[in-house]
Amino acid sequence: MFLWLPLSLPKATAAEIYDQVELDLQFAIDNLPEKSAYSSEDLGRATKGAARSLVAKVHLFRGDFAAAETLALQVVTSNLYDLEPVFTDANGKNGEHGVESVFEIGAVESESVEGNQYANTQGVRGTPNRGWGFNRPSIDLRNAFEPGDPRRSGTIIELGDVIDGITILGDASTPDVTTDADGNIIEIESYNRKVWIPGLSTDTQFGHNRRLIRFSDVLLMAAEALNENNKPQEALIHLNRVRERARQGNAILPDITTTNKDELRDIILDERRTELALEGHRFWDLVRTGKAPEILGPAGFITGKHELLPIPQNEIDLSQGTLQQNANW
Repeated sequence: MFLWLPLSLPKATAAEIYDQVELDLQFAIDNLPEKSAYSSEDLGRATKGAARSLVAKVHLFRGDFAAAETLALQVVTSNLYDLEPVFTDANGKNGEHGVESVFEIGAVESESVEGNQYANTQGVRGTPNRGWGFNRPSIDLRNAFEPGDPRRSGTIIELGDVIDGITILGDASTPDVTTDADGNIIEIESYNRKVWIPGLSTDTQFGHNRRLIRFSDVLLMAAEALNENNKPQEALIHLNRVRERARQGNAILPDITTTNKDELRDIILDERRTELALEGHRFWDLVRTGKAPEILGPAGFITGKHELLPIPQNEIDLSQGTLQQNANW
């Protein structure tokens, strides 16, 4: 039996879509098991913790910080997650389905394209041949890390680095340093360390497990919500927990102590940038906090347009004109 749907369904409002997302995620929370209930054969399946984390982020987008605080703290206090002792393991081979992983997409190494091409497209280009070299770290990102922050080398692969006994030489056809007409450096050949999988070719690179939600992300969501709810002292606990792991016992990255709401808001956003760099969070963090026009405007961000993606033209055609394209697209 086929269920035929009308082609003239009107476009839902953002509020209606958010409401449906929350309903779906609440159903997931009510019906999914906790991570600890899965056997080793089922690792990677969605869990209550993953659903709670996702809906907490939805609440951040909607500005419902009370609900975001409740959901994020339920994950934090569940004692089912923790930070990997070594930062690079949080996205690396040693941390697959590990203690920091709240939600990840598993993949297998393959000589074909059956694995995870997300990592392959960003892998080192040239020598060793790990991929196409997309999503290279920007100069602005390089400058975002505090002095001595070990996460910089755990995020950015530099030419000459030796990783797992492999020397990174890069792409001979790509300039090591690119400058503009005034001699200012605008790009340095470098790569995303977070998608690195040991090996010399693209075969192993297909085996990267992409972390969609890490526990550090949840801790920073909790910190953000608590600060917005006028609980800065509690927010500092979760923020500084992330910084403590980052410093690896060294006398760097001191604990944040300010309780000024505006200052702490910016500090948490900056911490999200360096902790979660190149993991696909930055653009959306800037959009939901209203900072995209200021920070991304020089790169072409247009307010009232780039907060949304365009509706595919074929969907508009199929709707027989009922669907209207998003503004400015």
